[in-house]
Amino acid sequence: MQRFLGPILTDGLLTTSILAIARCLTEPDFGLDQQLCLFARDEVMTWLHGRGQPWTFDLSFRTNVAANIEGVVKRAEVMACKVERDHALANNSNPGSTPVVQTVTNLISTATNPMQLMRMTEIYHPWF
Repeated sequence: MQRFLGPILTDGLLTTSILAIARCLTEPDFGLDQQLCLFARDEVMTWLHGRGQPWTFDLSFRTNVAANIEGVVKRAEVMACKVERDHALANNSNPGSTPVVQTVTNLISTATNPMQLMRMTEIYHPWF
């Protein structure tokens, strides 16, 4: 894992790989939301069935599926650093001092922060 994160645990192959994967999913607008619709609909149906709730294809069901899809697409755009890249393109004269992968670096930093890890319950610690 050290080789993927680098000596300071934030730089290395992991950040650029996450950025590249997220960019591949979101950039040329291949319709990630349309592809996810196939899976999200089935997942919401399975989740409702597991909770013992009846499901029908009504407006609330479609709204829940659309909200799940929108959440996944937004997270993929955050990991693709879309806002940072748009800001860098808009300010060609003043590119700024923050790198484009700053959002991914912040996410990794938060995920490996001992204080954040300490707050998790036992259910999220299968490796301990």
